[in-house]
Amino acid sequence: MSYLVVGAGNVGLASAALLINDGYDVHLFSRREIPLVESKTLQVSGKILQGNFSLSTCTDDLEVIVKANGGQLPNRIAIACRGNDIEAIAQLLYPYITSNMSILLLCSARFASLAFHQALQRCGCPTSNLPAVADVRTSPIVSRSNATGQVNLSAFKEVVRIAATVPTMTEQVIKDFPTFSNLRGQYSYLGLSLAKLDDIVHIPLILTGWLAVESGQGHNIYRSATQSNSQLLERMDDERLKIGKALTIDLLNVCAAFQESYGTVGESVLEHFQQVKAFDKAIIQNPKHRYLYEDVAFGLCPLQALARAVNIKTPILDGAIAIAYGLADLPQPWQFTDKDLLRLR
Repeated sequence: MSYLVVGAGNVGLASAALLINDGYDVHLFSRREIPLVESKTLQVSGKILQGNFSLSTCTDDLEVIVKANGGQLPNRIAIACRGNDIEAIAQLLYPYITSNMSILLLCSARFASLAFHQALQRCGCPTSNLPAVADVRTSPIVSRSNATGQVNLSAFKEVVRIAATVPTMTEQVIKDFPTFSNLRGQYSYLGLSLAKLDDIVHIPLILTGWLAVESGQGHNIYRSATQSNSQLLERMDDERLKIGKALTIDLLNVCAAFQESYGTVGESVLEHFQQVKAFDKAIIQNPKHRYLYEDVAFGLCPLQALARAVNIKTPILDGAIAIAYGLADLPQPWQFTDKDLLRLR
């Protein structure tokens, strides 16, 4: 009864601690060297979990975990990563991938599981050997890194939607990750990818506060949000809803999604922001923050591609992408074809 957690950011560390707390052996792998390799101990604080938690292994060398696990990887893998890292992680895991695996992809990027499967296939993995891989609409937990190897766990989100690229595998992944009791299946993987909201929330707030973001002095996009840039956010969300309607997919608007995840109430997104205390610590100190570098290339750009595939005009979305690429040297988005995306209907 063991798990592999890939990624040593706050979500990866929080996930590892929760799994250990439930009595599982947990192996932590990070592509980047981390001080935890020596102590193998996670320090956790917060409302829902406190204490020190011992990892079975902690390494930046995947072979160490393979040897510790009898020549293979655990069949249950949680990958907490950015869209930028999907390709590299798939390449590293490929030699050990089996069809018996359940992989929970804790990534805010749209179509992350599809990108992961395609990366495995480019490595030579046959379709028959692909594992069950599921995306979540949002992270199941609210967490923040305090320092290297330390994480604050403040809350479980109330309901987190999840879907596998193959719909019949969704329940398998939920069953294999009982620690996250707030996971709820969503039948359509396309609907799940359309339901993701990090890019819709982050990008309008970042772009309208760019001078403060670029200063490097620390900027809280939520606490500095105004009625006007919140309304811009809602107008971009309206474009997302139109894409869903064109595909006959019912989607929650951004306010309803906040209510589902956080239990907040209100008629405007600004009201919902004000009720989430975890946002008090959402400080951006570097303009190369993942809110920009991940959410444009692997969030807005795939959404734009889908809009074009169904002939929906998205002027606000298009403008945000153009401005973001004008301001920063962002990565190139995933190259999905119209057929790749519409095949998910």
